[in-house]
Amino acid sequence: MSREHTVTKHLRHALIATRFARQNLFMRLVGGRISSRLASSMNPQDSRFLIGLTRAFALCRQLLRPGGYLVFTDAVWRKENPPAEIVASFDAEYPDMGRMEDVLRKLQECGLEAIDHFTLPDEAWWDDFYTPMEHRIEALRKPYRGDAKAAAILDELALEPEIHRRYSDYYAYEFFVARKPRA
Repeated sequence: MSREHTVTKHLRHALIATRFARQNLFMRLVGGRISSRLASSMNPQDSRFLIGLTRAFALCRQLLRPGGYLVFTDAVWRKENPPAEIVASFDAEYPDMGRMEDVLRKLQECGLEAIDHFTLPDEAWWDDFYTPMEHRIEALRKPYRGDAKAAAILDELALEPEIHRRYSDYYAYEFFVARKPRA
């Protein structure tokens, strides 16, 4: 097995661990109030980034039965005029990011009722996501010391918690519950 393949494999494992941490956070926040079948089918982060929030809502509306629920988290701006560094960071991954009011408006425009929403607590991201992520990144630095390609990937991964540390006042992850009307 080549060194590059091994680096890629270890970094992929780090990313998978990150995804499981996000899913664990999601399940802790809903407190087991949803069925495990529903929870296991959810990916609270990835799919709507690829197709856009409005299109994702329209597709979900088609799939939901009347009275069916849609539960998701979304990154939202909390303050006007965020610093350029944080805007650039989100533009690379999520250029359509808006404010909480934008998400509620898009739900309504797609024929979904907003039932409730709340801001995920910042400590949940540190306890269940960023702190384990930082520990894993540091653990991976030792076996790949001297490998410029691995160092570049790890440095890029380490930016997310650092940006959150500096700019979390400007954005948050909002938890939403919406429903397709019964009639």
